Amino acid sequence: MYNTFLSIEEFSHEYYTGSDFNMISTKLSDTLYFRSEFLKDRKTEIPFEINFYNTQSDNGISFFGLKKSELLIGNDVWIINPLDDPLQKLSYSTKTKEIKLSDFNAVSGNQTIRFSGSHRNKNDFILSLITEEVLLENLISFSPFLKLAGATSITSHLERSPIQNKLSFSGAISDLKINNQFLGDFNLNTSGNTLLNTYAIKSEVINNTKKSFILSGVWDGLETPNLNLNLDFFDLDLAFLSPFGRDAIKKFSGKVNGGVRLWGAIDKLKHNGSLNFKKGSFHIPFLNLDYTIEETDIDLNNQFFVFNNVLMKLYVK
Repeated sequence: MYNTFLSIEEFSHEYYTGSDFNMISTKLSDTLYFRSEFLKDRKTEIPFEINFYNTQSDNGISFFGLKKSELLIGNDVWIINPLDDPLQKLSYSTKTKEIKLSDFNAVSGNQTIRFSGSHRNKNDFILSLITEEVLLENLISFSPFLKLAGATSITSHLERSPIQNKLSFSGAISDLKINNQFLGDFNLNTSGNTLLNTYAIKSEVINNTKKSFILSGVWDGLETPNLNLNLDFFDLDLAFLSPFGRDAIKKFSGKVNGGVRLWGAIDKLKHNGSLNFKKGSFHIPFLNLDYTIEETDIDLNNQFFVFNNVLMKLYVK
């Protein structure tokens, strides 16, 4: 029935935990097939599956193929290789050290993730990634103070080789929410040269036809990047920053307008610009007091934020 059997009562990792893991393997001809089942937790009734195989060609290339599998990622059940395509596999050459990944495909309802690529060395690789309607809130948990929600769609291609060096990235998050505050649609486009490691960036947040944030500029370098970016704000509501106040400050709100320029090494950024802050308010739970902030201007220069004539008033309901 099978050649080997492995059972693990519980397993734990920083990003994933499970229990009742069971795996068997069976060798047919020159291919070793693996079938595994496990539970996400003791309350889970239906087990998840990861099924794969391994074989090796005469020229020393190892193949690892993913058969149709089900896996809980975030809060959604994803079906990996839903059509059980035999060409969906990873190969590795012991001679050339080249890694190739054919079209990897995973679906969950209307959500899809596809990527493919190859890697010979740091100067010769290709990676393509396409996602459609991937729900951030079900896939990624950043921190208790930063909760993102929205449907993400990405089309990207990264390539470096003796004949081609380019990056193209187009991403969008529809109905973006940060800490439960609706901001609109977020768009990000990047293109550049992977040999020079210089990339043009354009990003914006738009609600219907009104833009609340625009970022544009250049990112230069990877290991020690230098930035030259312009940030423009148009009545951007800062209420999404409230969770960062933790228990000290609650219900923070206010709108910001103006422009800021960032430039220099990423660990020693310089900035200048001018911002206008209006309709500000916050609550201090310890004192059970509410305050409003009168409209004020903020100057940014030489690593300083200069608040000009800030007037706060106690608000009595």
